[in-house]
Order: sequence, then C-alpha cells, then structure tokens
Amino acid sequence: MVNPCGDKPIVQELQRMGQDPEKSINFWTKLLVGKKMLNSAVKRKDTQGKADAIQAISRTFLHPMDAIKQAHAFANPKETWVAHNGKSFDFHILKAHMDQADLKHPTFLDSLPILRKELDLVSYSQPLVYKALFKGTYKAHHALHDAQALQKIWEHVEPETETKTKTETETKSELLQLHGVGPKSVAELNKHGIFTIRELAKAAREGKSFKVVRKSVLTKLRSRVQNSQNTSWFK
Repeated sequence: MVNPCGDKPIVQELQRMGQDPEKSINFWTKLLVGKKMLNSAVKRKDTQGKADAIQAISRTFLHPMDAIKQAHAFANPKETWVAHNGKSFDFHILKAHMDQADLKHPTFLDSLPILRKELDLVSYSQPLVYKALFKGTYKAHHALHDAQALQKIWEHVEPETETKTKTETETKSELLQLHGVGPKSVAELNKHGIFTIRELAKAAREGKSFKVVRKSVLTKLRSRVQNSQNTSWFK
C-alpha cells in the first residue's frame, strides 16, 4: 500500500495537493474496508474520523517515491510494462513519479487497444474480458489480482505484438511502406495499437494525429480511404 501523505495530517495534505479530501478519504476508506484493513464501522464516521483511522494504519505504508523505486527495481526497466487502459491513467502517474525519482522509463504498452483488435466482445473492461474468456471473476480493482488477471488474459490471447521481436517489427511492418515512416515511428504507432496501414488510415479518418507521422501522410490516407474504399492496399 502507498501513503501519499506521509506523516502529515491527511485532510490538510490533500488540500495542499489540490485534491478533494472528502472524495479521496471516502475512496480510501472503501478500499481499506474491502481489504479488511479497517473495520466497516469506520464508514459511518465523518471525514476527519475516517482520516484519523486511516492515519493510524498508514504509517506502515510506503511513500510514493519508495514504491516507485521498488517497482522499478523489481521490474527490469528494459522490459515492457503492460496495463489495461494504461494510456489513460496508469502511465501518466508512473511516468510522473519516475521523472520525480530520476528513473528511466520502460516501454509502456496499453493492452486495451490490442485486446480490441484481437477479440470480438461487447465490452473491453478488464473484468468483463476476463469473464468472457474464463467464465469466472476475480477481485477487480485490487492491484495484485488485477495484475494477475491481466497476465492470464495476455497469455491466453497471446497478442501478436508480444511474440514479435523489435527487429521483426521494424523490418516487416507494412507501415514502413509509407513515406517518412521509419522504425522509430513504427514502434510509437504500435504503442497506440496501430500495426497496419489500414489501422492508421482509420485513425486518420477519425481525426487522430501522431507526432511521428507527417500531417501530409495522414491527409493522403484520409483521402485514399474516402475515395478508394475498395483499394486492396488497405485490406
């Protein structure tokens, strides 16, 4: 568990950090009661009472800087870190803490766009993907169980991106056919779940842009999709 407030009074420290103390403390209370680290009676206390109960047990929790350093040491930064919908949430937080701790970023990979590509499901929230694949449930929103569930999903689906080496991706990607797109651009596009010209064309048609691809290339792709839907180049 991580304690972002340290030994400082929780309510005042949350206010200093620009967070809503009541919402944050209610969330922490629900989480800690669910983990059986707090008695459920704490939920009936006012905000300060909940904060005091959390403070009493949080002295054993890690400071965010200690947590990120230990995570970084445990997971080789040369490896790929996978998170479900990580691009929208996890990666921003991890990168900010790594920058603060002066740590090198690993490669981050969001499993959400990849599973959307690999599976045909109504919903792609991690608990529902897990249920669809394994006909069961797990303790969602508990860090360890979330990580184990995602690993199980990943190993079951065996996404194509996991089996390709960097060299194979760089030398075989059809995206290299595009003018101005090189291996580094391919690697960056892959992080966004884009592996084919057709997928890039679709993203361009939806108005998305990427620093690694010239605007003129995206404009040309949009034009080709609109005027040549049957062109085999995109199939």
